[in-house]
Amino acid sequence: MEEYVHALTHELKSPLTAVKAAAEILEDDPPPEVRAKFVANIQRESERLRELVDRLLGLASLESRRTLENPATHDLAGLCAQVRQDLFEAAASRKVSIELAVPAGILVEGDALLLRQSIGNLVLNAVEFAPSGTTVELVARVEAKRVAVEVSDRGPGIPDWALEKVWDRFWSTPRPGGSVKSSGLGLPFVREVARLHGGTAEIAPRQGGGLVARLVLSGRKLDS
Repeated sequence: MEEYVHALTHELKSPLTAVKAAAEILEDDPPPEVRAKFVANIQRESERLRELVDRLLGLASLESRRTLENPATHDLAGLCAQVRQDLFEAAASRKVSIELAVPAGILVEGDALLLRQSIGNLVLNAVEFAPSGTTVELVARVEAKRVAVEVSDRGPGIPDWALEKVWDRFWSTPRPGGSVKSSGLGLPFVREVARLHGGTAEIAPRQGGGLVARLVLSGRKLDS
């Protein structure tokens, strides 16, 4: 709890400071164009705060769970297709395409919503780091009695020393183009989902540049 409080306090300072500064400027009744700018700042930072709190609550809920409730069998191709649909606009706005290579008939065991969210987190990360005009690849294959889901991009990658740091709560690297860093809770969420499903999650450099995020779950091919 103490670690959560310290980390959360640190993360809240930046958006709260921005909101306070914008409010002080608005108190002086600036011209309409200035007012519109700082109202937009308040809205953006408020949304950032809401996302941070929502993600933290979701992660804390996962960390307190030891088992899945009512796990079921799900079609992985369908889940991945939903993820691509969910992130279509985000990818299109960055001129990035999402390519699926998920064979039909692969079944995974677990919670459909958590699996969709975790795969979505990996794809969104890849989209945000992928250069304009490139493709994010979402691939799945059966390996013995396990299913490997891989998301790869052609972004700048990260140094070797950071490959484990990315799984720490609130730790993240700046997005390309000077975008604000993420909450740093998406990848810890993925690792907790993997743990609940008896699987693993890892990130590795991609040959030729970029990263590959790999999520391994219990599963099988329909005809096996």
